[in-house]
Amino acid sequence: MIPLLRTVAIFNAAIWLGSTVFFTFFVAPTVLGLKGALTPFWAGYATQAVVAKLFWVQHVCAGVSLVHILAEFLYIGRPIDRAILWVLLAIFGMGLFGGFVLQPKLRQWHLIKYSPSAQPVERKAAESSFRLWHGVSMGGNTLALAGLVFYLWRISTAPTVARTVTIPRFNG
Repeated sequence: MIPLLRTVAIFNAAIWLGSTVFFTFFVAPTVLGLKGALTPFWAGYATQAVVAKLFWVQHVCAGVSLVHILAEFLYIGRPIDRAILWVLLAIFGMGLFGGFVLQPKLRQWHLIKYSPSAQPVERKAAESSFRLWHGVSMGGNTLALAGLVFYLWRISTAPTVARTVTIPRFNG
């Protein structure tokens, strides 16, 4: 069971890191680079659709990682590594904030920015808000990438600690 737990943890972390790297360095630049083929509205809309899926992958992988830490603690008695726990909680929190708070706001500002019925003042305000919070989002993504690299490195190099069980002797 110990090798299975470790394999699940490493596989999960690799999927999580790989999907984040793939989105950050390949998908987002490619879709946003289609502005010649797509209007800026549709390029941004497509990117937001992919980001929504990325946040769900992040939520699931963070949940699996947290359950894994708990399973190792309960099953093999491995003490919880506080550095890993705090990094996971931080990434999970950033993912929840990004997916449920920031992403809907970015979508709303994107719609206002390109809306033909919006006033120029509204468009300008939406564009500046979008730019600011998109920068915050990219900063959070960079921090999450660093945390995921740390997490994958830490769980793949952690020594396997077997549970030591003492068997009580009965005097009879």
